[in-house]
Amino acid sequence: MTVAATPAKAGPFVCDGVQTDFPFAFRALEPSHIAVYIGDAQVTTGFTVELAETGGTVRFAIAPGSGKPLAILRATPFDQQTDIQDNQAFLPEIVETALDKLTMLVQQLKEELSRCVKIAVAAGEEPESVIAMILGAKDMALDSASTAASAAAA
Repeated sequence: MTVAATPAKAGPFVCDGVQTDFPFAFRALEPSHIAVYIGDAQVTTGFTVELAETGGTVRFAIAPGSGKPLAILRATPFDQQTDIQDNQAFLPEIVETALDKLTMLVQQLKEELSRCVKIAVAAGEEPESVIAMILGAKDMALDSASTAASAAAA
């Protein structure tokens, strides 16, 4: 089976304290290749993963707390388990699965990179310095807003 050009992420869902089933529309090779995050923390227990050909469902035993964001990501391990031997049967399914895994890994990286700060190729700056500059500007803006609010109150 081929891998559809779908995002390697589902969500974020906003938990309502009632919903226990959260669907995803990307393919995974094994249930262990699915990562679930509530807020900023990865959750590793309290749910099962049911896979279908083109996605699946994360099913919690107890509904996650209300108001919390939940995201489901593909988490295919970065390894290579396919070992094709000389003078052995050549099974197309083995090659197809190996190629599918590579495509899934590329999609995972694409999803992660879509959430990153990117620097222009010829910028000559390091991402860390740009992030520090952005955070410094945020702190200055918060200080200015606090000062303005205090002045307005006085």
